Amino acid sequence: MHQQLKVLCIADMNVYAKGRARARALTERSRRCLLRAVLRMCGSRSRLEMRGPETYAALTGYPDAHFDFALVDGTDRAGCVASVLPKLRPGGWIYLDNSDKDMTLADGNLRRAEAVLVEAARRCGGPVRYFVDFSPTNFFVEQGMLVQITAHS
Repeated sequence: MHQQLKVLCIADMNVYAKGRARARALTERSRRCLLRAVLRMCGSRSRLEMRGPETYAALTGYPDAHFDFALVDGTDRAGCVASVLPKLRPGGWIYLDNSDKDMTLADGNLRRAEAVLVEAARRCGGPVRYFVDFSPTNFFVEQGMLVQITAHS
């Protein structure tokens, strides 16, 4: 019998609008339309939550070892990574998108998130893989980081 994978995607929809001349922020109406489109793509068993900055990284509503895969994108990635790690099942994977951002900031948000992931992989003996390539929608190279959590220490 095929078991359905449990996937967590943490992303900030406003991240995609920042820095663009025509779309500084998404309107409430466009957010609702986007949410409906995402739910249609993900299926009826999906759960989509809109959160503010104070609860963005909180995953207290999910049991430990619940998810098979987590994608971390958006704001507070260091906080999100720390929250996600106990929620991954042993053998699960976590992907940190744009892990090459803020390379010049020694204590930047992504540097802290990367350090937490590298340490978690070291403790459990899981692999760390970096992917560097063109993103399908951008004309510049980006880096992503994939880590398998083989066991919880």
